[in-house]
Amino acid sequence: MTSAFKIRKAKSMDFDAVYGLLKSNNLLPRTLDIDDVFDRDAFSEMLQRKDKSVFVAESDAGIIGTMFLSFENMYRGAQHWCHIDRIAVDENHRRNGMGWTFLEKAADTGVKAGAGFLEGEVNIRNIPAQQMDTGFGFELIRKHPPNHFLYTARLDLGKWLEERRPKANS
Repeated sequence: MTSAFKIRKAKSMDFDAVYGLLKSNNLLPRTLDIDDVFDRDAFSEMLQRKDKSVFVAESDAGIIGTMFLSFENMYRGAQHWCHIDRIAVDENHRRNGMGWTFLEKAADTGVKAGAGFLEGEVNIRNIPAQQMDTGFGFELIRKHPPNHFLYTARLDLGKWLEERRPKANS
């Protein structure tokens, strides 16, 4: 099912839809009682923090995707980073450009926040996600221990911006 969607900042009233998307995409912690970790109040608090951003994709069908970002400069020197913490898309709305649009929103948000890099993790078994990330310009770096199934995907936002600038006619 493909439908038009728009990306917007999440609001407190989006909690139930966002929670459902995270749960259906297996992106909630399994070892803890999620109600103690990600409840309505914690979500509302997250929306107010300067080091976090939450976006949703909305269509006529309602909220069909979500993305969580965080910003940091800890342990990386003076360079600011933007990290994609989670992207979740409703199964019925995949493969219609939403992931790519979320990546564009993450990169734009990172640039506006002064980040030099955008980073996230991708499961080594998720070939479509790897192809999307590398097609967008991310470099896949295997830095996790061998028993983990994740690559780090890193995008140099300075290079990304340079590639997007219109080229002058010679």
